[in-house]
Amino acid sequence: MGTLKDVLDGIETISKSIDKIGKIIDAVRSGQGYLEKRYKDAKNDVREILEEMNKTLITMSSATSIVTHFSFVDDPSRYAADLREFNNRIVDCKSEITTLEQNIHEYRGHCSKIEFHVDKIKNGNKLDYLFSIFGVDSKEENEKLSEKLQDIYNEELNHYLTVNALCENLQKALNHIHEVLGGPGLLKPEKVPEAAVLLADYGKAFMKIESQANYRVLQIRELIRALS
Repeated sequence: MGTLKDVLDGIETISKSIDKIGKIIDAVRSGQGYLEKRYKDAKNDVREILEEMNKTLITMSSATSIVTHFSFVDDPSRYAADLREFNNRIVDCKSEITTLEQNIHEYRGHCSKIEFHVDKIKNGNKLDYLFSIFGVDSKEENEKLSEKLQDIYNEELNHYLTVNALCENLQKALNHIHEVLGGPGLLKPEKVPEAAVLLADYGKAFMKIESQANYRVLQIRELIRALS
């Protein structure tokens, strides 16, 4: 099926990863009152986790905007101008993707904070309050919650790879559209309608990721404010 199917499959995997963030959002939200009442010293730990998640989501949203915010004009007299603009956009995009990839490598260091919190949750009585936040008292329930939180934090840790994959898929999409337009050396105005259809297909797919990421960002910002 070619590049389009490959990219769409990759986007579906990324989408599922973003959906899983809802689990920790729901968990923190449901235990917020208990946290405020009994374990105020735990707020900074929880807030730091949320802040790291937010950084990842904002990076995702920024990346997807590269494809979702450009359209060709349905007017043959504008094709040449559109091609020049799109070509400039591709050059800008390569710079943006490079910056995003660099940010992702920096983000990998931030993941160690999340890893630290996971270890604290799993080990020792000192931070048992992170279980109690959610109203869980029994050892058995603690173990169940520990496993659940471990899965969620592992998913957040894997966002390093998820965002990296997103950058790769964006580059594939841009290269595909560029090739349809004629490729390096010569862009052909008569190819604009064909490229516009392809851009629309990619744009719709990436818009799903952008919308999901933005929605989670709003939810997490609300929680961060509540925990401040």
